[in-house]
Amino acid sequence: MSLSLRALPFTLMMIYLLSTILLFWFGPLDWPTPNPKTMALFLTCAVFGICAFYVVGAQDDPEGHPISSWRSIIVAGAILSVVILFPSAHYYADKMPWQILDALKDQKAAYDALQKKLVDTAGTRTLISAVRAMVYPVIFAALPLSILNWRRMSWWLWILTAAAVCSGLIFSILRGTDREGFDMIIIAGASGFVVAARSCVARNATLSDIILNRKTLAGAVLFLVIASFALSVFADRRAQRTGYTPEAFAAGTRDAPSLAEHLKSGAGWGDVMCIRDICLDPDHVLVRYVDAPKKYTILMLTSYLTQGYFGLSLAMTNRQSSTLGIGHSSVITRLYERLTHDASLYERSYTFGLRQMHWSDESQWSSIFPWLANDVGFPGSIAVICLLAFLWGRSWRDAVGANNDAAAIVFCLLFQLFVYVPANNQLAQTFDAYFTITGWCAFWLLAKLSIKKERPALLRAGPRV
Repeated sequence: MSLSLRALPFTLMMIYLLSTILLFWFGPLDWPTPNPKTMALFLTCAVFGICAFYVVGAQDDPEGHPISSWRSIIVAGAILSVVILFPSAHYYADKMPWQILDALKDQKAAYDALQKKLVDTAGTRTLISAVRAMVYPVIFAALPLSILNWRRMSWWLWILTAAAVCSGLIFSILRGTDREGFDMIIIAGASGFVVAARSCVARNATLSDIILNRKTLAGAVLFLVIASFALSVFADRRAQRTGYTPEAFAAGTRDAPSLAEHLKSGAGWGDVMCIRDICLDPDHVLVRYVDAPKKYTILMLTSYLTQGYFGLSLAMTNRQSSTLGIGHSSVITRLYERLTHDASLYERSYTFGLRQMHWSDESQWSSIFPWLANDVGFPGSIAVICLLAFLWGRSWRDAVGANNDAAAIVFCLLFQLFVYVPANNQLAQTFDAYFTITGWCAFWLLAKLSIKKERPALLRAGPRV
């Protein structure tokens, strides 16, 4: 594998992470960072660590082989995604899938219903949560395996894949959330990188040959169209969540029929365009020349991409002790507290300490690092992220060089994890994601061990006559 291929995902991810860091320091939200020098040093060490360990992980010869039962996994994943949608929609959104149009009309009401349902069913969702966690590794694999094997896909397999994707999108709309749709775009993009790199290796072509290929360019255009559409939908749904609609104005629950009209009032900007007391700069170059809905979209995107770094800066001012392996994940923490009836262990964590600083771990982001630091401290969090970067590089090497489909799925999951680095420890915040990343990592690594055990036996046996 050429150097350019080994560095492809790492280069794209570094561009993204550095862009979020620059947006944090110089963007339209002026975060009042209490420790800018410490923050700059910490982020510099983290970025260099990710770079170094990814490069080390991507070295050496690839190992593994394709998954022979990929068709069965796609079929099972699609069927399970449709079946699990119905109880999930009831327990998490208080709706059924056929109510999607009603939810789409008022995403604020859908999101409010989700929050109420989560409170009302707390402690009673154990069964559905356990079932979702057990089946989600198979559901997750349907999309990347379809893209990885796209040349051998039949039309009915594509229909099943579309059913799995639609089930996820319907669940997202019913809950009034955006994450599921963007996660699918991330996973599809990561799978596309693997397909393009495999094509390079198979044809002994350079990366530029693949990039300039008409099929690749057509795929890139299609991906950009889908991403643009998703961003447009995101902006529309976010504007809906403000509640400034003609219907709300007529009912007397809002003082204006649209967000633009509300912003014209004296308190409009401070009421809508702020995260806590930190407001969007109306004179910033990214904000000044766009209309009201786009200004709000910029606020939301900037907040999503940078608020975690502000939470990190606050967490680094705390003095806490280790949570002994449970603090990196909110779901593991809740499970521990339910089993032991002991909440004191998590209460000594960095993320819990943010509540006293009016930056709650339950509603605000603080990047992945404080979650890791809950267990191993901030220096240890850099060590953990370096280990994850090493595994990411290894999975890319095996996925591309050996057509290892399990490694490709792990690569997609770790790609998703690094996209969420500015936000939180995303793959450890739900049992669905936690079981998926641990399950596929175990499958990939155990398969590698079995290959290594087979090699000495084959060497001892000698060549077949």
